[in-house]
Amino acid sequence: MNFKSMRNIAGVAAGVFVFVSGCAGPSSSTRPAAVSAPRPPSVSQSVGGDVIPALLAQVSEENLRRNLFHIAKDPIPFRKVNYRVPGHKRSTLDETDDWIEKQLRGWGYRVERETCQVQAFSCDLKKPRHHTYAPPLPDAPFYKACNLYVKKTGRRCPKEIILLLAHKDSQSWTDSPGAYDNAVGTAAMLEIARVLAGQPIDAWIVWFDGEECVVKYDEKDGFYGSLHFVRQLFEQKKLRQIQAAIVLDMVADKRLKLTIPDPDERGAPLVQHVFAAAISLGLRDYVGLMGQSLLDDHMAFVWNGVPAIDLIDFDYGNIPGANNFWHTERDTLENCSPDSLRISGQIALELLRRLAFEKWPK
Repeated sequence: MNFKSMRNIAGVAAGVFVFVSGCAGPSSSTRPAAVSAPRPPSVSQSVGGDVIPALLAQVSEENLRRNLFHIAKDPIPFRKVNYRVPGHKRSTLDETDDWIEKQLRGWGYRVERETCQVQAFSCDLKKPRHHTYAPPLPDAPFYKACNLYVKKTGRRCPKEIILLLAHKDSQSWTDSPGAYDNAVGTAAMLEIARVLAGQPIDAWIVWFDGEECVVKYDEKDGFYGSLHFVRQLFEQKKLRQIQAAIVLDMVADKRLKLTIPDPDERGAPLVQHVFAAAISLGLRDYVGLMGQSLLDDHMAFVWNGVPAIDLIDFDYGNIPGANNFWHTERDTLENCSPDSLRISGQIALELLRRLAFEKWPK
């Protein structure tokens, strides 16, 4: 697949690379207790239309646990476009999309999809363990992958949109459930969508595919789903309506510390609001600064002039500082914390409230 290589949005690549290796089936584990599908909370309208304070307590750790189990264990062991559970007709990534859409429609959302053609990563075992992805083979087949999103409209500024974002695909070149990277962000966004259902707020919630790169993360390689989404906004003349983009990626470590990558000038006010949000919730100890930049899906927006921030805990494993579970088969739900995921979801919701209902420098 040929990709244009211009820096600006007119040259954004409209595709995704993924790879599936020979996959073992999921190991047995205790399934969360079967219960009826969670319903949106009933919250009375507050003064000025700001309902989020009442919704923060509705973020359910049990729902997060159930969602995470579903898309990182059973019935969906991985989220790969070219892997199918034996006996199934659709890929596990397709099944993930269908399940997410079913939940959203049940809460009254109209779900939109953006599709693009994709090829598969190959795997180079000579590379370091966390980076064994390689360019697709010459005869690699094409598949369809998609971004999912829902649009919420409030009464305050319907043409000023805030984005809540997460990538939903797992690492396709290794037999990893991708629970931390990034089933947790996917599950958090789904729970946020549930608690916001029916509430007036100017926000879109988006699930991407194709976060991983082929060779090296930069403006030309990686973040294919988010760049494709930005390109569509540009072509629809809606990009300048985006006031802020908030990414949740790797946000459920058992020793949670959301370390915010260094922002550009436009994103600096967002960092201040993250800390203010955490402090107001009594969660200040869970937020810090990374002290350096980091390439992630938020950069698709940064590169195109949109204020963006990445909520991420990029230290995942049993050795502090080693990040040794990342991109490996040890990235399982047993190594994630639903309580940490609840905390991350609440901080994201409070950040959304501050951006949607308070004045802030843009």
